[in-house]
Amino acid sequence: YFLGEFDIDQLKFTPESEGIVDHSGHYYAQETILDANGDLFLMAWLPGWDRDWLPRYNNTPIKNSPPLWNGVFALPRKLGLGAKGELLQQPAESLKALRGKHHHLGSRALPVIESTTAYDVLKNIRGNQLELEVELALDASSFSGVSVLTNDEGQGGLAIQWSGNLIQVDDVSVPIPDWQPGETLKMRIFIDKRWVEIFINEGRHCVSRQVRIEHIGGDRVALTSLGGTGRLASLDAWNLKPIQQ
Repeated sequence: YFLGEFDIDQLKFTPESEGIVDHSGHYYAQETILDANGDLFLMAWLPGWDRDWLPRYNNTPIKNSPPLWNGVFALPRKLGLGAKGELLQQPAESLKALRGKHHHLGSRALPVIESTTAYDVLKNIRGNQLELEVELALDASSFSGVSVLTNDEGQGGLAIQWSGNLIQVDDVSVPIPDWQPGETLKMRIFIDKRWVEIFINEGRHCVSRQVRIEHIGGDRVALTSLGGTGRLASLDAWNLKPIQQ
């Protein structure tokens, strides 16, 4: 995306900043919709196919959906501007109407194993249609993260690994250039069976991914860390109700 000033008399656009709408390759054919309140929303399609130029992870062999369907609509995103003029993308407020059973976890240390990734599979938070609000602190860890759609040991599914100014989502690299040491990371994560959409730091960065069926381990959520003690600042989870009752 490009942000700037448009001179309507000269029909000239002067860009002042730029960024990435979605770091995924699975976010396609975007359209904007203006509502009656003057709020601008972004709609897009999450296609059920891959191409050779899409992000490399899990793309060999190329993912293609069965002939019964070929993708889904992404969640509607409300667009706004941050304090520095950057684009913010927030899930539409109406999505909160889908929230069902709620779970909350307070501050706790993340698991540590000396030289390999440690997994803390959450006992009471599970499902393949979830909304998560997560805040992590890196502290002494090499990375802290969350994995979703895992098995009972935290394996499989989609991994989110944060290491300061970089976050890896399904092995797609997302730079976070505005991160400063000591700052936490905040995410809203939406899981819908094999689709995961992630909104990072109030929607300054977004990632949407299709998880290959054979890589889905189950319906568990695991906290992860490596190389030292990280910290979960807080986690809220809701099981999501169907749109059509």
